[in-house]
Amino acid sequence: RGAGMTKLRPDVERWDAWVDLVAQYINKVVDALHPEIILLIPTGSSALLPHEELRQCMDLRTIRSSHGGQEEIDQTQKEGKLQVIVADHPAGMIVKGAAKCALQVYLHSMRAERKLAAAIGKRYADNMYSMVALTPGKVQDLFTLLDVNGDGFIDQEDLIKATDGLNLALPQSEVMGLLRRLSLAGHSIGPNPGNADGEIQVTKQQIADWCAQRYSEAKVQMVLSSIEFDEILKDSDVHKFKVMSFSSTGCRACKKMYRSYEAAAVKNPTARFLMANVDQNASTQRLAESLQVSAYPTFVFFHGQEEVARLLGANIIKFEAALKDLLEREDDV
Repeated sequence: RGAGMTKLRPDVERWDAWVDLVAQYINKVVDALHPEIILLIPTGSSALLPHEELRQCMDLRTIRSSHGGQEEIDQTQKEGKLQVIVADHPAGMIVKGAAKCALQVYLHSMRAERKLAAAIGKRYADNMYSMVALTPGKVQDLFTLLDVNGDGFIDQEDLIKATDGLNLALPQSEVMGLLRRLSLAGHSIGPNPGNADGEIQVTKQQIADWCAQRYSEAKVQMVLSSIEFDEILKDSDVHKFKVMSFSSTGCRACKKMYRSYEAAAVKNPTARFLMANVDQNASTQRLAESLQVSAYPTFVFFHGQEEVARLLGANIIKFEAALKDLLEREDDV
């Protein structure tokens, strides 16, 4: 098992003992903590080993490697929610730089996802702050926009060209990170194997899965119709308490208030934070009229399907006080 290290480290027995210890430790951490992400960073001489050989040395029962070829980062298969990221060939950064290399690529992926979500919100809801739920027709429109060459798959070349149409400024590292993240959507065994050359290809279903996942994870969710709002209001399994923010396109106070509204959503995960732009379409206008909202921003608080309070104006102090009061007495409402 230590044959791969013979030329690099003559003391094979000590190497074997070390990898046994590391493997046991990682497996115990996984069993105890059930993490969603593991960042595995080969340093020192181990960074010179091929991924497959390193994987065999570690003999980790919880992860299986899937070599990514040209990239600095190899995203391995998922088992449940476990996602393992392995630094790949950190040339010139074997010890101190391996961690930085792996982390930077992962952060590039996250940053690219946020940019795409903002572009989708801007294109389909005229709101670059919140991800929106896309209908099948809009998913098809988005996929067509991203699939520049029209072959039914989105690859690296497609994304580079499509960024212009979405007004995205993505450097090469973010393009590759985004492509990898999109390819993981809706799959429990890792990214698509890609084409004959091993290049990652993303399908329309994965775009739909990624959009649905981003919307469900959004701290503030855009509501585009009264029907959508009614369905959200009826769904009280997870969030019995909901806050709806009504805004309009030309409202400066609404834009000023949004960051504070989003921060409140992050601080209060037990509540569901929604937003509707009354100028979006006729349905959002009818929704505002049905709730007798005529000035903006207006915040309407719900417990279950019942309105329990509302607040007019962009006063963050009053908003936070009202929110705190309602959350504290939620069980008594």
